[in-house]
Amino acid sequence: MTSSANAEAPPFDLVVDGGQLVLPDGIVAGTVAVRGGRVAALLPPGPTPEADAVVNAHGLTVLPGLIDMHVHFREPGQTHKETFETGTAAAAGGGFTTVADMPNTIPPTTTATRLAEKQELLRDRAWVDVALWGGAGSGEHVAALAAAGAVGIKVYLGLEEAGSRHADAPVELVVRDDAALVDILEAAAANDAVVAVHCGNQSLRERGRTGWEGRGFAELRDAIAAESQLHKVETIARVLLLAHHVGATLHIVHVPAPSLPEIRRAKERGQAVTAEAALPFVTHSQFDRFAELGFDRYRSDMDADLLWEAARDGTVDTLATDHAPHTIEEKRRGQTDLLAAPSGYPELDTALPMLLDAVRRGTLSLEKLVELMGSAPARILGLAGKGGLAVDNDADLVLVDLNRVASIDGSRLLTKARWSPFEGRRLVGWPVATFMRGVQVAADGRLRGDPSGRFLPGRGLRS
Repeated sequence: MTSSANAEAPPFDLVVDGGQLVLPDGIVAGTVAVRGGRVAALLPPGPTPEADAVVNAHGLTVLPGLIDMHVHFREPGQTHKETFETGTAAAAGGGFTTVADMPNTIPPTTTATRLAEKQELLRDRAWVDVALWGGAGSGEHVAALAAAGAVGIKVYLGLEEAGSRHADAPVELVVRDDAALVDILEAAAANDAVVAVHCGNQSLRERGRTGWEGRGFAELRDAIAAESQLHKVETIARVLLLAHHVGATLHIVHVPAPSLPEIRRAKERGQAVTAEAALPFVTHSQFDRFAELGFDRYRSDMDADLLWEAARDGTVDTLATDHAPHTIEEKRRGQTDLLAAPSGYPELDTALPMLLDAVRRGTLSLEKLVELMGSAPARILGLAGKGGLAVDNDADLVLVDLNRVASIDGSRLLTKARWSPFEGRRLVGWPVATFMRGVQVAADGRLRGDPSGRFLPGRGLRS
């Protein structure tokens, strides 16, 4: 347990008293004292320190506010699905205090001007802190995006000309060939920017389109999955080789299980690469339950187990929600043509209780959960003062009740989508309070106070 040099000078602004603190080196009983929006002291059990406000955390567990480095808030261009206000509200209610929004909006965030416009859109409307990814199909604007504060550069590979028809990847974000990719990697390396790579295969997805009425799903799924995964493995191997040659820092999103050995080898040779997996909660065996609502997050049960194992052993550095809100009407298009359903589903409201339930079942430890969704994304994105309970870090806190039992109820979600494929799922372990810089912004899934989130600039503006 540590404290700052001036921790003895009362009063504190806030004291979170008597909880179980999840620290990098273990879980200990203690008290978090906050002054000026930062953690001023971590104190052992004892008399409650003097403070302007005291929160009784006895019986609760205190985590650092979680970080989701992969969300889609749909603004600008698709605000019928989500906005900065509703997306960050879902984050706050779900125990996330920092998010990084992806660039595939309309228009996509491919220039410094568009990044600045997006930054202005979130001003005074964000309930949590927001970093912004820039996007690129060439190296032309990478330096300007980094200088303007983009937290990194997102690229889409494997979509080729089909990218112009792919709602999740506007044509400006599609990298056409390896020459363009090398240009992006070189520009990013020169500007200390991480490159996040999405390896997809739109042409194989289109090839698998069929009039689907449920019975043929297994055949459709297996055919597309086999070809797509083969393509992704090949693409990831090629990207790793090119990034190693250039000396670029690489972050691979949506890591498929078959690529894990290649990523392990890259890390063993010292390459600057990190891996991100979407939360592996939806498997083929659950299709009858989730149907089109779970599309296209399905993976085999064995692949899900391999991803959990990779998260535990460090091959996968971070888990992310890939929060992808759509209207329920848009998702229901998949009832007659599965591939007509847009990808993904909203998950910021529900990810932490799902993970806490996984902790209860022994899939992860609390310490590993905090690493995967706290310290690791803070490290990858260069977010100083975030992702851990430590003196001088921002006092971003989430209090959880590991024994609370409740079911997911779409009508109570804060995302604009207001639905979840996990509707009715009974879970043990829920967030009960979220604090941003020592100010409570959510309690029991309801908002408190006013939006206080800030734009978090990337390395280009922080240096």
